Amino acid sequence: MEYEVNRLQTRIAKATKDNNRNKVKRLQYLLTHSFYAKAFAVRKVTTNKGKNTSGVDNKLWSTPASKMKAALKLSDKRYRSKPLRRAYIAKKGKNKKRPLAFLLCMTGQCRHYMH
Repeated sequence: MEYEVNRLQTRIAKATKDNNRNKVKRLQYLLTHSFYAKAFAVRKVTTNKGKNTSGVDNKLWSTPASKMKAALKLSDKRYRSKPLRRAYIAKKGKNKKRPLAFLLCMTGQCRHYMH
């Protein structure tokens, strides 16, 4: 799975280096619509440190069935990007606060890994 995604990404890099924009566009479309890329994105989201934390949508992909359903559900049809949620946390040793932004849901994180 990872091999196929890396292969497509390498082809995109070569086409970019050769300044072949049409080929880059076609390969990017192929990458974002491939099942391997979607499954790899779901795997990246569900195997990181925050895998036990659900998003704002209160969904947690912990079972293999839910991961497969999520990979099949990922598509760009009728998708509108949502803004990041911001929370202000205190700075260490100071009275000031700093912004902390995070994605709203698991599918948003997967789309981030796919692009």
